[in-house]
Amino acid sequence: MLFTDASIRALKPKDTEYDRHADGRQGLVLRVRPNGSKSFRMRYSVNGTRAWWTLGEYPHITLKKAIDMHHQALREIAEGLDPKLEEKRRRDELAREAKRLRIGAVTVRNVIAVWAWRHARRERKRPREAVKLLEKYLGEPWKNRPVRELRKKDAVELLDRIVARGAKVMANRVRDLGKQVFMFAIDQDLVEINPFLGVRPPGGKERSRERWLDWHEIKVFWDALENPEHRIVRRMALALRLILVTGQRPGEVAQARIAEFDLERRIWTIPPEHIKTEPRGSTHAHLVPLSDLAIEIIQELIKLAGPRPCLLPNSRSIQNRDRPLHEKTLSHVLSDLVEGGKLFGLEPFKPHDLRRTASTHMSKLGIPRNPVIEKVLNHSDSSTGGVYDRNKYFPEKRDALTRWEVQLREIVSGKRPAYAEI
Repeated sequence: MLFTDASIRALKPKDTEYDRHADGRQGLVLRVRPNGSKSFRMRYSVNGTRAWWTLGEYPHITLKKAIDMHHQALREIAEGLDPKLEEKRRRDELAREAKRLRIGAVTVRNVIAVWAWRHARRERKRPREAVKLLEKYLGEPWKNRPVRELRKKDAVELLDRIVARGAKVMANRVRDLGKQVFMFAIDQDLVEINPFLGVRPPGGKERSRERWLDWHEIKVFWDALENPEHRIVRRMALALRLILVTGQRPGEVAQARIAEFDLERRIWTIPPEHIKTEPRGSTHAHLVPLSDLAIEIIQELIKLAGPRPCLLPNSRSIQNRDRPLHEKTLSHVLSDLVEGGKLFGLEPFKPHDLRRTASTHMSKLGIPRNPVIEKVLNHSDSSTGGVYDRNKYFPEKRDALTRWEVQLREIVSGKRPAYAEI
């Protein structure tokens, strides 16, 4: 059959598919299917092996295009090449070149933006903090630099500059987060190289903080919060005390909403989205028994909050005064009071150290660390026993926090505890 557009369009479908061979074009075939679709195919032989190659659907592949492909295939066959494999090789090369051009246009800020939108907002509990950290420590130094230029030495130099400023822990955080972001970008086919891969923690191995307040330091701290010379905002002082009284995380105290507190049942229900150790999407809340002292603090905070829903509303947020206090605000309160390397005349401490203080003194009271104190603190337990042990130990937790309250009241009144070291 002489192939022309008119002759091809004139071919009608039959009950079964059939082929028409092109007149004067060795191996070029048009296949007509029962549904009326038509495709160009080529039958050829290379090194004694026969094969079929589907060139494409008509009219997506035009007659002229099919003839050009047929000519190209005959030349390659004459050279001992398989035209189907050669066409695949050309397509792969075009795809690689397109990818190189696309990656060449991707900047560090593009990578951060895609990670923030596709991953962080869905998987991380505090995506804004992570994105701000990335923008500050990666986005600014590397600005609009194409990611194709970045190598391991660039990541090392960037992290070394952070360490040189004395921020060793932050350098480790940037390294970990940067590695995670670029691994995600590789999975998304945005980049080809992770510059943080193989980079050791620049700040070295981190040591767990061990700071806790002994009974005398607790007395000094408690009294200092009332001292007008320090000018501590009342609700900040109460928030710090609540961490010490309940042993809960500063972030959980800062984010607490009034609706979480059932003062009649004397229970604080911390929702899973506020719990550091709970994965996103978890439904496991943490129940905190409230002692008399905790209730006194909470009642005063509720009164100070007024009609707003948060126990510690962020009064500095002009756009949304119903937002909770930022966790770091409590750290800033204490760090701003450090004078001459001392905080209230003591070695400096952070809000989280108050949580450690509560844990340590409960242990000194003879309360079992595992499981009772661990349950009070809501530490995650990934052990086999921990996975299967769903007992919430609520009565034991209430007993522990009640005993801690009694001891704490004695300490702030100036009474030396029986377990105090001589």
